[in-house]
Amino acid sequence: MLSKLQLIFIVFLLSSFDTYSQEELQRQTGYFIDCNSKLINGFIDSDYRSEPPLGFIANVEKNFIPAHYYDLEGKRIDGYIRKYDMETSFEYIRDGISPVSLLDADLCSAYVVGTDSFTVISNFDYEGDFSMAHSDKREFAQVIERFDGLTFYRHIRSGRNYVTSYLLKTDTSEKFITFPTGHNKFNSLSKKIFHESQMILKGIDEAKYNAVDIASMAKILKFTLKFNRHEKTWYNSSWNETENDDNKCWYSEVISINDSVITIKYFFRDGVPYSLGQFSSFQPMIRNGNFEWYNKDGTIRKKASYLNDKLLSKSVCFPNGKTHYEYSTKSDKLIYSYVGSEEGKNKLDENGNGEDVFYDIIMKRKIFREFRKNQLFKSYFDDDNGRIYQLCENNSELYRSKLNKDYVNPKRYPNSSILNDKQGIVLIRCIVENNGLVSKVEIIKGVDPACDSLVNHIFTAAMDKTYFKPASEGKTQVRSEVVVPIMFSIPGYTIKSNDVFVLPVWGWNNMNSPSIPRNSFPFK
Repeated sequence: MLSKLQLIFIVFLLSSFDTYSQEELQRQTGYFIDCNSKLINGFIDSDYRSEPPLGFIANVEKNFIPAHYYDLEGKRIDGYIRKYDMETSFEYIRDGISPVSLLDADLCSAYVVGTDSFTVISNFDYEGDFSMAHSDKREFAQVIERFDGLTFYRHIRSGRNYVTSYLLKTDTSEKFITFPTGHNKFNSLSKKIFHESQMILKGIDEAKYNAVDIASMAKILKFTLKFNRHEKTWYNSSWNETENDDNKCWYSEVISINDSVITIKYFFRDGVPYSLGQFSSFQPMIRNGNFEWYNKDGTIRKKASYLNDKLLSKSVCFPNGKTHYEYSTKSDKLIYSYVGSEEGKNKLDENGNGEDVFYDIIMKRKIFREFRKNQLFKSYFDDDNGRIYQLCENNSELYRSKLNKDYVNPKRYPNSSILNDKQGIVLIRCIVENNGLVSKVEIIKGVDPACDSLVNHIFTAAMDKTYFKPASEGKTQVRSEVVVPIMFSIPGYTIKSNDVFVLPVWGWNNMNSPSIPRNSFPFK
């Protein structure tokens, strides 16, 4: 049973109290094409994927970042932590003046850094260099999941090599169970622990899992038990799980489970449906099947189909429910089979050529798009000073290395955003004139005030220098609109290992989307 002191450690990571409204979460951005030629058709949703040319990472390997630990009495001590000398230990500093010290498992009970939590364990088996070994020492282990009296851990030991072990402990026992790496022993133990999930049992029989898949297996079991009990999973504004009522912005419900796919539906806090999707794995998250996104009245505004996380096809609707676009992917190119009008007529001819003109109600502008051979060829709009291209013969290019060197690298991830678990993508819109200078910047999707202000400061300060190659039509340089994604990421603990924890679920570029996060509270 858990002791009184251990119960103190069951604390939830609190995000900021300035939770987003429904309108901010389901952000209508207007119609754009980003600097990687990725479409934004009215909304920023979980299907938006684009490589960010710029970013900020709360890098615990290089910098002290806001964190806290718990002493032997359970008292929380705030300060700053960073990884020490590429080992599995961390340095702690109370402030910028006090001396640096190592976190000692004999002197503290748990600590939280970034999005990860560590607690102290002892008297456990672990994977040695050549065989299973035993430790009676107090050592730190990462908490990767906790539910229904089960706690899953990831333990890392440095020696001749970095060796990772995965462990389980129940609330009713003091014994740690270590998952063996041998195939037969692993399967035998896993069938006993995960026996309530037919999906996992089928995967075990198909030799789909090994020890490094424990995080995903634990999440599948957790969702299976929630499905059986008709329970909700709540999330904060960064899509990290939370039980704090002040931080709840979204929730999800498991709709169905078959032998290979879990169907999950996501809702706003007030019960309005947001999206539905099918997943075959959660660490990493792999989309397999059909996805839908909804208007606030419950009607479908977008549908997509995925196979092994690769987009197969997508359709986008007008507000009246009529189909606007239907396309599939071929060699990473979008092939349009249908470009519709609000009256339901296809604007493409038999050769896949046509024009699409529609009004962007958010940005209050008329968009013109040209299609050739079933592909989007040009996109533009007009302002008081003439035509501005979103997509043209030669798109504008960001001199990312130059901007990184001059403005981004000297800056740091805002501490307040790290403390409040604010991460995601900021999208900034730049009007690039035909001389390469930026005449206007505007954030069209933010993360929080501190991150947004940092991005706005960088691009505003850079307006008097040439950080873009101007777009061109033939030999004529033209004005263009460039949307740049900037990543703000609080990654988990990583070491020199083949099975490091990566960014949860969607990866870097969908931190603004529904995710299945790692645990963020320490306990034994």
